Amino acid sequence: MNLKKAGSVLTVLMFIGVLALRIFGGASMVPLISVAVMMIFLVMLICEVMPITLACIFTLGFMPVLGITPDFNTALTGFSNQVVFFILASFGIASALIKVPISKRVLKYLLVKFGKDSKMLVLVFMIATALISSVMSNVPACAIFIAIISELLKLLPEEDRKKTGKTFMIGIPVASMIGGIMTPAGSSINLLALSILEGNTDHDITFVQWMCFGIPIVLVVLPLAWLILIKVFPPAQIEKNKINTFIGDMNIPAKFLPEEKRVLIIFSVIFALWLASSWIRSINIMVVSLIGCAVFCLPKFGVLSAKEFFQKVSWDAIFLVGTVLSLASALVANGVSDKMISMLPDMGDSHLLIYLGIAAITFILLLFIPVAPSLVALFTPVAIHIAVSANMNPALVVMLCAMCAGQCYLFPLDTVCLLSYSHGYYKMFEMPKMTAVLQACFVAISSVFIYIIGMLIFK
Repeated sequence: MNLKKAGSVLTVLMFIGVLALRIFGGASMVPLISVAVMMIFLVMLICEVMPITLACIFTLGFMPVLGITPDFNTALTGFSNQVVFFILASFGIASALIKVPISKRVLKYLLVKFGKDSKMLVLVFMIATALISSVMSNVPACAIFIAIISELLKLLPEEDRKKTGKTFMIGIPVASMIGGIMTPAGSSINLLALSILEGNTDHDITFVQWMCFGIPIVLVVLPLAWLILIKVFPPAQIEKNKINTFIGDMNIPAKFLPEEKRVLIIFSVIFALWLASSWIRSINIMVVSLIGCAVFCLPKFGVLSAKEFFQKVSWDAIFLVGTVLSLASALVANGVSDKMISMLPDMGDSHLLIYLGIAAITFILLLFIPVAPSLVALFTPVAIHIAVSANMNPALVVMLCAMCAGQCYLFPLDTVCLLSYSHGYYKMFEMPKMTAVLQACFVAISSVFIYIIGMLIFK
């Protein structure tokens, strides 16, 4: 029985069980039913029982039927969250940046400076991916460089192509997720976590403050990821003349194109406003992103047509995040987060140990809930409670949860990793040989950095 069939059988059996709980159980069963619906949803996603959007629609429809929300309006609560519209806008901004050769110019510069051998070439691609991923969604950032890598690999003989392809195809999605923590705009997970923080506390963290944490962590973690990667999966040597041939075949115009200049101007304004939001609190980075996306689509001035924009939007991602937010809201309302809080062991009063504990728990939960938005939506309220109980700044633990949840590369189950996994260069259980060590290191590095920098910024 393949994974899809097994998932289909499991989904049906779990659904029958939930119906029985709904019919014969009382109000005390609602928290259990809520968790069961979340698990059914995850099984449908992981086992690809049905298309993502269809799985979301089924889940939303059955939420009021199964009693975990009082009505259908409540089941749609997640779609009113501003994060959904930021994700919508991020696809437009990413499409505009992809349409012009800006990312290729960044890559060419790095290749000329550092692309002396295959190991350095891996580092170059990982740096370029992380930089692009810091200002756009991880999925398009990863897709850009996977496409470029695929062309580079064609220059190699078959045996070297398989060996080197494994290194690159594991390194690119990992770099994309690492780069996504540099700014709040680097991942929808970051903004989802900040939205939960805003909705549950009177604390916040500004764009620049986030960068003060994210950039130093990336500066340590990215080279470490590269060292582990080339140690576990060393690439075959690529001759210098082939690298030069590849650079020549990139077909990058010598001068900046008019549309390229417009993209740079518009994006520079967007990024400047993101930074300004740290001091001018009336500036909302999600509103800036949405309006910026619209400007990219303006006739004659922008670089995208409205039709191109809507074609580039991943509606699976929109439905997924909206449904996850709705499920998380129901889980919190039905007391599931409170149950989790009561089950947690006492972490003492050492703030550093609490950071380490939260980071470790986040990675452990990723094994059972390998869909990062679901994990963030469910566990972040718990982390906030832990922080408040320990007299800690909840903004710091929320940021830690988001950063750790964003590193969901233990197995290639996340959308970002699936982009490279589908090319067939590595197997499911090869990835953990490198990423398990990296995730363990990330727990320590992120916890220590957030603890130290947090003391300096939030005195």
